[in-house]
Amino acid sequence: ARGARKGFCTPRALLSILRFAQAVARLKLRDEVTHADVAEAVRLREMSKMAATKKDSGDRRGDDEGPMSGVFTLIKAFSNSRSTSTVDMEELKNYVTMRNYTEQDLEDTLEAYQQLDVLQVNQNRSQVTIVG
Repeated sequence: ARGARKGFCTPRALLSILRFAQAVARLKLRDEVTHADVAEAVRLREMSKMAATKKDSGDRRGDDEGPMSGVFTLIKAFSNSRSTSTVDMEELKNYVTMRNYTEQDLEDTLEAYQQLDVLQVNQNRSQVTIVG
């Protein structure tokens, strides 16, 4: 599989990813960096690059973050509007879909943010809790 990946990463870029991952682990009060921390660090770096590119090009559309960031923002807003960190799944689905996201967007967001230990969904999938 030699040559399968065509990306190039400088030592400085690798160091920035490492520092991001360490910061994510510290935010979660851990001494060791996990694969999820590295994945989040890479995502943060890519989002930062995208934001800088959009800013330089003058593009101000709101879709530069993709549906996951938008859905997560809605989850936080929904939770804040109810002054609680735990919300009802059905109410959340209605809230998200009324704002032009799909149930699949919500499911993808819940899965991704659960892996990052930012959200928790109870076993019978009736409630979502924002961790922290």
